[in-house]
Amino acid sequence: MWRLGRLAFLFLTLLIGFSLNQNPFTNLHHDSSPPPPIPKSVKVEKWQLTLGNKIQTLRKAIPTASRVVLVPDPATFLKAIQQWNLQQRYPILIEDDRYTPLFLNRFQPEEIIRLSSVKQSLPFHLKTAMENAVAAAWESDDQSLQQTWKQLEWEPPGIVITSVNDPAWVAAVALAADRGQPLKFLEGYYGKVNQTLSSRGFKNLTQEIDFIF
Repeated sequence: MWRLGRLAFLFLTLLIGFSLNQNPFTNLHHDSSPPPPIPKSVKVEKWQLTLGNKIQTLRKAIPTASRVVLVPDPATFLKAIQQWNLQQRYPILIEDDRYTPLFLNRFQPEEIIRLSSVKQSLPFHLKTAMENAVAAAWESDDQSLQQTWKQLEWEPPGIVITSVNDPAWVAAVALAADRGQPLKFLEGYYGKVNQTLSSRGFKNLTQEIDFIF
């Protein structure tokens, strides 16, 4: 559980928000204010600048709510994240005794909400539930999410790849929902962390990734 809580802690602090009735990107597209200067000693690639500027646009589009929602388990997390909307985001943490106090001490929220467990098992069709949760954060549904992004003139800065069998799926949902990125799935076993992938395994992995795109 501590690992799951740590993963949630690392990713669930990504906060954005928008409004379909008043597109916050409209004025930001014409914002000519330069980004913060980068020290000359730091080598930055062009794609890093592009991504950084895009995330800066997100941060300008919505204030961060001074609120933290604590949940006891992944099923409750999945329900809670569907309450995100186009007006605000706020951290949702799977509560533990180690990382949650550290985050709360640093974030210093004005409001802490602790949700009781929904006392339900994870949905049988977990993949669909994850995709719907991402769409709900944009006040859309999975079938029309791409159209919603088009209406908002939002171009996703990438994709999020996960697996329903990976305990880090909660972080993947939060990242995709927060940054407006398609949630994709890569199932199959490709070895342990830091394990060298065989040529055959690499070929299979490449084919799966090509299929995603």
